[in-house]
Amino acid sequence: MQSPSPQVLLSGARFRALCMALAVELNEEITTLVSDVVPRDAGTYALPGSFPLHSGPRDRLICELRALPLDGLRQTSDPLEFLPALAVAVDSAMPWQPPFTVDAITADPSVQRALLPLAAAVLAAPGTAWWRTDVDTSAQWVTSPTRNGRLVPASSTGPVASVLASWSENHEREEADRSERGVTAARNVGGAWWSTPHNYGRSHGEWARPLSSTRRLSTLGALELALVEDSFGDEEARLQRLTATRPLRVFEVHAPGDWASLVTRYPRSARWARVGSWGASTGRHEQWLIPDYRKVAADYDGIHVSVQGYLATAGEVTPVPSAATVLAGWSPDETFWLTDDVILSRDVELWRSKDENLAPVWQRA
Repeated sequence: MQSPSPQVLLSGARFRALCMALAVELNEEITTLVSDVVPRDAGTYALPGSFPLHSGPRDRLICELRALPLDGLRQTSDPLEFLPALAVAVDSAMPWQPPFTVDAITADPSVQRALLPLAAAVLAAPGTAWWRTDVDTSAQWVTSPTRNGRLVPASSTGPVASVLASWSENHEREEADRSERGVTAARNVGGAWWSTPHNYGRSHGEWARPLSSTRRLSTLGALELALVEDSFGDEEARLQRLTATRPLRVFEVHAPGDWASLVTRYPRSARWARVGSWGASTGRHEQWLIPDYRKVAADYDGIHVSVQGYLATAGEVTPVPSAATVLAGWSPDETFWLTDDVILSRDVELWRSKDENLAPVWQRA
């Protein structure tokens, strides 16, 4: 899969967040400059364009970004060296409320232009080449975290067809409940903000979620250990290898256009169910759509969002005919499986994290 240009990727707030995190690794002063750009009354969260940038600090920030030493970054071959910046990009995703103000700063055209050399260096680095690859079916691992002393199941029980039927029923109920309240009331009520095939329902027994997995990367047991939107800060998890019993048909999301194509082919209304969360996170009020995963399952066995696809697409308003959609709740490189023709190994690996320089590092127990 060919990588899009740095200019195209910089239109995605998550890729810009990654670039800014790398910039801070190269020059810690950038953290102070970013805070100086924001007016005191702007708050912690704000939509792009909702406040003016202080021009003097912005110009100094631009100068520092342009002066970053990039040779080492461009030559980085170890994929794990990019993991801390990837974690920042994922942790700072806010698909249910206005984003952090740094997203508004990096949305400024002059700041984006200043990030271009850094973005080009990231894409040229050997350690990021795998970001644009298809799902690696030979190295898939399912993550089940331990939370508050209890193991969180990786999926709900039952055949995938029944799981997706429950997901559909839960979503339809939420959509109907919100529509009865009207736009104003629905905007002020929290709820689901993701576009994965996952829904809690009204009770524990209605929880619906098929299996998902991420790849093993170097010494990291599974990417999902380190990269989860709205994570709970888990410190322990069990990993099981996932394998297929036959060749699988996987829909690949490497760019916003791929996500738009999926939603266009298999549309499901989420206008009312997402009016509050996506309206707040994007400032837009659209005819929101998500994929109808029951129908996707008739043609595909899984959906894979590559790291590149995540960074370019996550949280962005993606137009589809007469509507719009948002990729939210996915982890980079995550694949949701819509088939029963995958099996989990009975062997379980226990992994734990510990803080090193305020960053969690996962190790096999």
